Amino acid sequence: MSLVRDLIKDSEEYKKQIEQLSTETIVRLAGNRQDALEQARKLLEKNYPNDLIEETIEAVADEIQMIAKMIWEERTK
Repeated sequence: MSLVRDLIKDSEEYKKQIEQLSTETIVRLAGNRQDALEQARKLLEKNYPNDLIEETIEAVADEIQMIAKMIWEERTK
């Protein structure tokens, strides 16, 4: 299975993990690119250490920020 497919599959798991965070942390992840990049790097180091390249880190950070924004919007309704 390719890395992209693995990351898409893991996206649902990331969502579950992010949903458990405090609203303050979610807002920070949604709005602070550096925090999202740091979190993405940690996730990749843990799950995909051989694919720790800047392009992959950026893609995972994008996903983290998108999910965090969605959750934040749900919580503010």
